[in-house]
Amino acid sequence: MERLDMNVYKHFKMYKKGKKWCCMALTTLAAVTGVFATTQFAKADTVSDVSQVELVSPTDANVASEGSSNTETVSSESIAASVQSSINSQASTVAADSATAGSESPNGQPANSNNSVKNTTSDSTQSAVPSASNQVVNVSDMVKDDVTSDASKGSNTEAVSMTSLAATTTKDGLVSENGNTYYYEKGKQLKNTFKTIDGKMRYFQANGVMAKDYFYQNWGHTYYFQKDGSRLDDGFYNNWGHVYYFGDGGVRLDNGFYSNWGHVYYFGNGGVRLDNGFYQNWGNTYYFGDGGVRLDDGFYQNWGNTYYFGDGGVRLDDGFYTNWGHTYYFGDGGVRLDSSFYFNWGNLYYFNSDGSLAQNQSVWENGNEYWAGSDGAITTGDSAVETAISAAKTQIGLAPYTWGGGRTAATIAAHQFDCSSFVRWAYAQAGVSLNGGLWATTYTEIYSGTGVPVSQMKRGDLFFMDDNGHVGLYLGGGWFIHDSPSSPTQGVGINNLDDHLPAYPNLTWRNIITATWNGVYGVRRVA
Repeated sequence: MERLDMNVYKHFKMYKKGKKWCCMALTTLAAVTGVFATTQFAKADTVSDVSQVELVSPTDANVASEGSSNTETVSSESIAASVQSSINSQASTVAADSATAGSESPNGQPANSNNSVKNTTSDSTQSAVPSASNQVVNVSDMVKDDVTSDASKGSNTEAVSMTSLAATTTKDGLVSENGNTYYYEKGKQLKNTFKTIDGKMRYFQANGVMAKDYFYQNWGHTYYFQKDGSRLDDGFYNNWGHVYYFGDGGVRLDNGFYSNWGHVYYFGNGGVRLDNGFYQNWGNTYYFGDGGVRLDDGFYQNWGNTYYFGDGGVRLDDGFYTNWGHTYYFGDGGVRLDSSFYFNWGNLYYFNSDGSLAQNQSVWENGNEYWAGSDGAITTGDSAVETAISAAKTQIGLAPYTWGGGRTAATIAAHQFDCSSFVRWAYAQAGVSLNGGLWATTYTEIYSGTGVPVSQMKRGDLFFMDDNGHVGLYLGGGWFIHDSPSSPTQGVGINNLDDHLPAYPNLTWRNIITATWNGVYGVRRVA
């Protein structure tokens, strides 16, 4: 055996020194001859020379150490392949039950030759040559990896490459194509659906294109997908000279309030933020200024007027505001009353040019001086005038107008007056008698006291209207008290000169003041 092993070693040396084809032929022939002899013995169930099989044992086949490892591998693979081929051929004729096993490969060899050899050899020679058959099988297993390595340079390499190509061409995730962005899940393109990617919601349209700089409407709401494709959540959007807000879930805020940074904002129809404009709801008026900030507890000036917006942004209408030691009044439409008289609670008040209530100071009207007390109520300083006015106010709303009334104790007790009897009774309470006495009328009263021009009319004066057909008691600031079916009470009541007559909507009380009657001034100062 030692000698045979040396011969094998020498043949390997020749192979590595360049005599490749000659050595391979010799080696292959020796291997085939040895295997053929072995299989013949196996067929006869007799083993006469096991040493011929040992020529290709794993130990001897790997003895060579000179040259490259690749050369040794190829040589071993050639020997193993020849041995294997011969064994398969002989084993197939011995095993009758496996004669038809497997199919033919393109080179005519059984497709499952390795498995066939293992089974046939094991069954046929188990008792006769167990050592030899095992060694042959081990040689085949030993060179299997090397054969596979070389084969990868051929058809197997192509198969692997095709598999790899197929794997790499399966689209998954975000993909850019033709200037658009798409999303794939295991090769399937998402269309007309939403997808959260990297924590941000995105929308893929019916054609699969990811929406960018795009408004989406559904479920009664509007959404905006930004230039990077992400949905705008809890953020502002500026365009077309307007500001919009998209809240939680990306819903655009329409007709609603937004609070942040200590301020309140309103987004109206179409989601447009209200800037420098008024908003009305719940019977109140609000103002949103620069940057859309709601005006809270602050003043607003426009159209020559001043307005105040209090807590919650509500505009103060027909109400008082106190600050800096002063009181202010904001009337109808929220306009602050400046340099004007105000009548309420039966009293006359005056608000200065800065809107502050006049208190403990003189107030002037038509060249006439009044006095504003500590509570702001205005008086003339004339006790007779103030007494007459106080008495007149006690009759407000007590009884309807009664023509001819107020001239007897019974009608007076019943609060039944007409216009002339009413002003006569009022001044009688101050000890002032009007021309005509108990039976005074407008035609007698116009001669009472001293006449003055309408432009100089003062608190406490009588003034005649409708060509001396009606008379009233002037309170100041354009307000007067009278008894008339055209008053707010249809009896004793208070009107302003600029109020319209109910029966004549195109006329005001000021329009029908009688300047003179028969050469007599229509305004009479009786106290």
